[in-house]
Amino acid sequence: MSEANPLERDEVRLKRSACFETPLKGLLSMTKKGISKNARHAEERACSRLEACSDPTTTDSVVRRDRASTHRALAASFAGLSLGLCSCVSLFPKSQPVQLYAFGQLPPPPAGGVVPGAVGVVFGGVTMPAAAVGDQILTVAGQDVAYIAGARWVVPAGLMIQGDAERAFEARSQRVRLLHRGDFGGAAAVLRLDVGDFEARYETPGAAPTVVVSLRATLTRPTGALIAEQTFTARQPAAENRIALIAAAYDKAVIDVLGQVVAWTDANAPR
Repeated sequence: MSEANPLERDEVRLKRSACFETPLKGLLSMTKKGISKNARHAEERACSRLEACSDPTTTDSVVRRDRASTHRALAASFAGLSLGLCSCVSLFPKSQPVQLYAFGQLPPPPAGGVVPGAVGVVFGGVTMPAAAVGDQILTVAGQDVAYIAGARWVVPAGLMIQGDAERAFEARSQRVRLLHRGDFGGAAAVLRLDVGDFEARYETPGAAPTVVVSLRATLTRPTGALIAEQTFTARQPAAENRIALIAAAYDKAVIDVLGQVVAWTDANAPR
């Protein structure tokens, strides 16, 4: 399947209905005939009334009434033409379908459940930079920032990263068990992830982009006292300048950076 230049912005293309072309000529022709026929009938009625009228004082009122009848007939004919055109031309633009992508799909955690003696850490969630907070795929080329046209993340990126972080701890952590925000009673620490970069960078003209994902992990005690914090970065070049391969590079970068976070948390969580 061929794909558009990822840097093109979204467009909505108006498509004219196929029925607008050929039947319109026939419709206009039929309507003109109907208008002429109605006008002739109105004129004939006016003439017959004038001939039958012997009182010249009534002639003007008769003519005015018949002119009004002719105008009504013409208006009705044009109204029929307008309805015919409206039924033929679509008023709503059609847009191209959007392809959805996901990243960070980790394998299921190994059997055996929670590691005995695991340290409980409340996961405080993920924050995203403003440009990447939604479901659009962000690209950067020098000073130009754009979203890939015709492509979206299946859900907002921040939600995917949060779910991927939870699965990463389940699959890889040796001594930490993530807890929900309401479980502070059994928690030894709180972990927060603040994403700084989440973009595909076109660093070399004509080359495929490199996906850059960076985030700052902050580990605190439930009281708010700082235990440790560190910034982690993953860079993953896309194999080609194609949307599917750019999404695959995002996938690898997210898995890489979350693996670093898991290992760091294992090493710094309170014992």
